[in-house]
Order: sequence, then C-alpha cells, then structure tokens
Amino acid sequence: MQPDLRLCSWVGMGASSKLKIPDSVETRWGNHPEFGAAFQEWKRAALKKGVLGSDGLTGGSESLGASPEKGPPLKKIKTEIKTEVKQERENGIEGVPIADASEEMQAAFESACRVVIPAASGLILVFYNDSVYLYNNTDGICTLKKGTVVANFFRGKWLSGYTPLEHDQSAVVPFVLEGSNDTILLGTDMRSLGDVVESMRPIDPMKAKVAYHELCDKPSAEDMKAFALVLKHHHAWKSDAGTRPSSTNLLVQACAGWVPYKQWNNGLTALTWSSKWTVKGLTPIRPVVVSKHSIVFKARQFHKLEMNAQVAAAVSPQAALSSEVADSQAESQTAASG
Repeated sequence: MQPDLRLCSWVGMGASSKLKIPDSVETRWGNHPEFGAAFQEWKRAALKKGVLGSDGLTGGSESLGASPEKGPPLKKIKTEIKTEVKQERENGIEGVPIADASEEMQAAFESACRVVIPAASGLILVFYNDSVYLYNNTDGICTLKKGTVVANFFRGKWLSGYTPLEHDQSAVVPFVLEGSNDTILLGTDMRSLGDVVESMRPIDPMKAKVAYHELCDKPSAEDMKAFALVLKHHHAWKSDAGTRPSSTNLLVQACAGWVPYKQWNNGLTALTWSSKWTVKGLTPIRPVVVSKHSIVFKARQFHKLEMNAQVAAAVSPQAALSSEVADSQAESQTAASG
C-alpha cells in the first residue's frame, strides 16, 4: 500500500509507482539563486536511483513535449549544445608552438614557476619575468570551458572607504560593477548579474540588490529588465600577494596576486567576483580569475595574457568581461602575433 505523501505525489500504480515533484516545488527551488544547483543535483541522483519517475528531472511530464508554450524539448536543447561544443573544438585558437619559440623561452618554460589548472587537465599557467602565459603542456588538445576558475587570490582583507590613489593598485582590487550585463560567479556558476538579481526578486524583493551600489532600472528594447549600478560606497579587496615560488607544476591556484590584477583582463581571461547572498544583497566574497569563453588549446602551444589599451584604462575590471570590443581587439592582436 502506498503511504500518503505531504509534498510529492505518486505516478503509476503498485510496484512500478514512482514519485513526482510538484510544479510549485520545482518553480520555487529549481532556479533558486542559492540552493538551485543543490536541488538539481539531488533530482539527478534520485532519478538515477529510480526514485523519481521519468518526468522527475523536469518537474512535470508536460515539459518533455514539444509544446510551443513550453519551448523546445530537452533532447533538442542537448543537441544544440553538443553542436556548439563540436564547433568550438573544430575551430580552436592559434597560439605559438613552443618548438618555434627561442631557446631562451623554451628553457624558461621548463624552469619558470608553473601552476596547474585543476579544472582544465593539461593546461598550466607559466609565470616568466612579469608576464603570464597559458600553455598546453600535452601532445593533445586541451579544452578550457567558459567560466572555469583559472586563478585565485591569496588571503587578504577588505578595505572600506578607500580611494584609488591610497594604495598599491597591483594589490588592491576595487569592487565596482556597472549593471545587468556584468558577469559574476555565484557558487560554481558564472552568470549575468541581471539574471542573478532577477531570480531573487520573487523570493525576496528586498534582497534583490547589489551591495555598495544603487540599482537604477534602465530598460531597453532588447532587455526590459536591464539596470545600471551606481557606486555608493568604496569597497576593495587588498590581497596578500605572497611570494612567487621557484618550484614548477604547483598544485595551487592562489597565484592571481603575483601580477597586477588588470593583467588578467584580456581576450582569454577576466577578473570577476565570487559572490553570495546576504542581508546587504549580492555581496562579494573575493575576486577570482575566470575564462571568458570555451576555448580549445592546440598541443604544445602557448598564449601570452596581455591586456589591451581599453582594458588597461578601464576603471572597472568588469569592463573586460562585458566588452565585445575588447574581445575583438584581443583576438586581432593574437592573430597578428601568430
């Protein structure tokens, strides 16, 4: 006999019956800004164990169809994603083969400080003099997915009420965001600021804001929910850069402070903010360096991370992440140097 349930409902009869998650629960927790990822992971595990029915992953059997009101079916979405990834792998990017570099450079790559990127097997960061290079240290292709954390900062502290000229700019990262087109890291997901704030509005409208900024609605024909941010309180992360070791192939990522932070804003990587929800709204935890795109690196090739003039002059580190102009300039420079 099936027991009475207070939350889920039964699908099927007898021994073949399974559970179904109500749409109201799916709506509330499926896209929750803080617990959404954990909820989706629980659903996938429950489906794999056979606890949920075949519609448990989507919250309702009707969402598996091809109804125009519900959007394309899940299978079609997966096909589109696979096609996009396949195209990225076919295109790749042209770097400099290490075999074509000078003997001095080749020797430097073997002896310089090299930091392994755990989330991108085979890719390493090479710190040589005052420059940083991304290097595929394998004989095959390496894929760096969009939003992958490339480098973290070492321990540090927050400075409140600072002015830009008071501190060493290479070690101080100001928390300045510009609007809904900016990108932040929430948990392990890189998301647009507009989507993150919008997902909080139905849950807690008073919390749907960004710490130390005033949110001003700025709708446009392309995005009626767009907004701009005005900085109201200066807040910055003062990083203890630490000492760059001489060892190679380090299994650590606290290396972002070894070079001026603006150097991470280029065509391949960008500095953004790991964030969380607090009573102040969306609040920064610390800066991180992430990959801007899904990129395929060819075997034994390296790419120098260089900031262009626009990025160097930018007041906000976010300008590097949201500016298409900066991307096209950096790609042109890479093609020219190749």
